[in-house]
Amino acid sequence: ILAGYAHTVGDIPKRDHDRVIEFSEGGIHPEDFPERVFVEKEKATILFVGRLVPFKQPEVLIRCFERSAVLRAHRLVIVGDGPELVRLQALVQEKNLTDCIELTGTLPIESVRKHMYDADIFAFPSIREQGGGVLTMASMSATPCVVVDYGGPSCRVPQGCGLKIPMGTVEDIIQGFTAALESLVSDPERRQSMGKAAREFTEKYYSWEWK
Repeated sequence: ILAGYAHTVGDIPKRDHDRVIEFSEGGIHPEDFPERVFVEKEKATILFVGRLVPFKQPEVLIRCFERSAVLRAHRLVIVGDGPELVRLQALVQEKNLTDCIELTGTLPIESVRKHMYDADIFAFPSIREQGGGVLTMASMSATPCVVVDYGGPSCRVPQGCGLKIPMGTVEDIIQGFTAALESLVSDPERRQSMGKAAREFTEKYYSWEWK
């Protein structure tokens, strides 16, 4: 029985657990991801890539910037399109965050790849992800990920490769992401260490050759 993640394994009757192979659906070709050269920057860039729909919670990141002067000294780039785009654009304007938050809309894959390598942190507060393949792309770019500790993203970000925020109310998640992002923007050495570990883990367990 092939089961994608621990939470799907948990749904299989215990009598069949000895027949289960945990096997996520995503994979990568390592040769598509050159080694990253880290560059010191005055401002850290936090990146979100995904469909702009409520369950992926891109608004959480805007709220983090709204309440944190520490984060407002850095940048948030939100890549993607969806029904939430217009509302999020209006929210950024309303909160006077246009100088530190950019919503790009849909971009071609090569532009997304460049954003991954340019980013210092990949922030992904989604609460309903089967796998979170975009996290694999971020990890192979040696960009540490901050995710909600649930579902596929929780499995793709093991200890030392990023930070996981406990599932909770929207306010709980905003507080958790704010604290996590504040801790990382001020610590480039930790970001680089996590990013390198994330790449090593992902290259080992998510390459098509290994699978």
